[in-house]
Amino acid sequence: MAEQIIEYCAEKGIVSIRINGVLNQNRARAFLSQAVAEAALHECGKFLIDFRQASVAESTFGILNHVKELGEIGLRKSDLVAVIAVSDLSEHQFFETAARNRGWYNIQFFQTESDALKWLESE
Repeated sequence: MAEQIIEYCAEKGIVSIRINGVLNQNRARAFLSQAVAEAALHECGKFLIDFRQASVAESTFGILNHVKELGEIGLRKSDLVAVIAVSDLSEHQFFETAARNRGWYNIQFFQTESDALKWLESE
């Protein structure tokens, strides 16, 4: 069953998103839109996305389109986005590179939640 949990952690000032199931472009757009709306309620610009329990069903073209849509969804280039991915980060480096090539320098992939939180809390 596909699900996502979006919650704001006031103590850390972070919107946390946990995703299970198959992740495609439409689903990613929907959960990011919800997360951005939650962040706006709390004047927050830090996101922790955990999709270790999700499988990504995207082609290279889909990933590039998704990067192009980040601003349309409401994400700001000043927002910090830490993504916790499966242990092999090489699969996700393409997205990070594509994002940086389009001016999204504050999106980083991590293997552990503790590393992701350290980065978010240090910025």
